[in-house]
Order: sequence, then C-alpha cells, then structure tokens
Amino acid sequence: MNDLLIDELDILVDKIINEELEKLAERLIAPYTCQLFVKEAGKMKRYASGVLAMLSNSIYLLTALHVVEHISESNTLFVELGEDAYIELNGSVMGIKGIESRIDLGYIRLTDKQVLSLSLRYKFLTIDRFLFPNGFFQEPVYCVYGYPTQINKGISYFVKEQSKKVYDYYQLNMNDHVVLEFMGKATNIKTYIMEKVKIQHYGLSGGGVWYTVLENKGNRFKAHAYLVGIMTEFRTGKYPSLIANSINILLHAMIDSEGLKFKFNSRMHNQVKRIFGKNPSVLR
Repeated sequence: MNDLLIDELDILVDKIINEELEKLAERLIAPYTCQLFVKEAGKMKRYASGVLAMLSNSIYLLTALHVVEHISESNTLFVELGEDAYIELNGSVMGIKGIESRIDLGYIRLTDKQVLSLSLRYKFLTIDRFLFPNGFFQEPVYCVYGYPTQINKGISYFVKEQSKKVYDYYQLNMNDHVVLEFMGKATNIKTYIMEKVKIQHYGLSGGGVWYTVLENKGNRFKAHAYLVGIMTEFRTGKYPSLIANSINILLHAMIDSEGLKFKFNSRMHNQVKRIFGKNPSVLR
C-alpha cells in the first residue's frame, strides 16, 4: 500500500470520526445545554452557559458559581425558549467556592413552572449520564460544549486532556479538575481539514465538559457522552488550557445540601464507591 493511499484512508477515517462526533454533540450534549442571558438596558445580553439535569425528583441548572452568585430579585438570569421568548431563572441558588482549591461550582433548583417551560425546548440529564461505566480503555476525547458570547449558537470543541505536568504547573488537583488542551487548532467539520480557529472562550463558563467515546460496533459506532466537569476558567499562558471543576464535587455537595438520593446500576458500583467514599447500595 503506497503512502498516498494510506494518506487518503487516514483522511477518510478522520472524516467518518468527525461526522460521528458532530452527531454525538448534537444528539447527546446540545439538548441538555442552554445559553444564559442577562438583561442590560432593557436588552438581552449573551452571558454564559449551563447544563440542565434531573437529580432525584428535582430539576437543576448546573453551572459555575461566578455565573449565578450575583442573582437577586432585581438581577436575574434568563434562558431563551424561542425567538424573542425568554424565561427568567430566579430560583434557589447554591454554590461551592474555594479560592485556594479553585473550586467554582453553582446550581439553581428550578421551579415547576420553569421546568414546564424549559421542557418544551430542552432535555434534562439523568444521573446515569454523569458517571461513565467501566470498560472503556481507549483514550477518551473530551467535548467542551457551550455558548460563546459572540455568537448565538452552541459550539463543541473536541480536545484532549493536558499532561500531569500542566496540572502541576497550574497547581491543580487532578481529582478536582479537568484541564484540557487549548491549542487554537481544530478540525473543520465541514472540510475535515485541521486549521487555525479562534476559540471563543467567553461564554463557555458554566458549560459542560463531557467524556466522549465512539465504540466500534463493526459496521457502525455507538456513541457515549458523560458529563465529567463544569467549565470555570481558561489559561492562555505557557500552556493554553480550558479548565473545569470535576462534576463529582458538585454531586457530592448536592447529596448533603439537597438531600439527593441516587440509584445506580451495578456497572457503576466501583466508580460511585470511589467518588463518594461509601457503598452505593446505601444511595437509593
């Protein structure tokens, strides 16, 4: 097999994978992610991102604490429901903040009225989509999904995790953070060519970081996407990086603050035990 044919096959494989990743983002991530707005001078301004989730019997907006900590009766967030149609989010706000540990996680418990309106456009992530099952041995590709403030649509960035030396450089704990490459290059999903792009990081705060896997099932792929983090910050210095807080921290805090009780299947057992430090059979 000559080098030209090998190159053509590589391009074809990349094209197929990129098409599958695009479908994955549209089907398994986008419906659970919303753009957040604030009102300034009577006009809606794009502000940040969030993930909608159903935990136990309640619906929550999961995001970064710095996105929601300013909320008051006179200063609220909005989610778009349709053209020129918005719903106000002014529910109970809770958060976890650690200056030294760089933890910046928050959530809003939504009201029944808000949930009814949001359900017309969005879906709500369930606990089985937070913890990825054991048995995936291939190197994962992470998807950062959110709404940049410069545009009015959701954008997905498929990136790899940084090495431990980058975690050490930024003094970040690998158990509490997910640090991802921020190289300024990506594959154009229309042309399937690697090219320089301007990653719009403003507005991604509060969006999800997802562990994605394309499982080869012979003549087709089975796609998986699991929420593993919430975007909180970025770095453009020596090691350009997108930084998220681990979703495990938020889940653990919500068990205490919200009294949540989760029911896991047996395949999740070891992960849950590692994350929560207890036998998952007591969580039902």
